[in-house]
Amino acid sequence: MRGSAHRGTRADLVGPAQRRLAVLLTRIALRPPRGDYDLSASELTDLLWLNAAEADGIRHIRARAFAEQVEVAVFTIASEQAISDYIVQRVCQRAIRSVPALRGWTVT
Repeated sequence: MRGSAHRGTRADLVGPAQRRLAVLLTRIALRPPRGDYDLSASELTDLLWLNAAEADGIRHIRARAFAEQVEVAVFTIASEQAISDYIVQRVCQRAIRSVPALRGWTVT
C-alpha cells in the first residue's frame, strides 16, 4: 500500500551527532604544589576563562578555595556528562600548561 511505510519519528532520525544539548555541571578540584597558593578563587576563575574557547561551550565557572585545593564548578553546554567532564578537564589542563602562576598544579 502506498504511504503505509513507517515514516519514523524525529527520535528515529537523530544520530549521535544530533543529540540534544543540555546545561551540565562538572565539578573538579585543582591542587597547587605543596598545598599552598597565592591565587584567590576569583583569580583562578579568571585564568580558567582566559583558557576557555567559545567552542568549549562553557557558560559559568565558580571556584571556592579550601585549605589545600580549589574546587571548581563549571556549567557547560554538552550532549552528555562525559563530554562536559572532558571539556572541563581539558580547559583546566590547558590553563596549567599555559599560565606560569599555575605551573605545578594538578587536576584531581
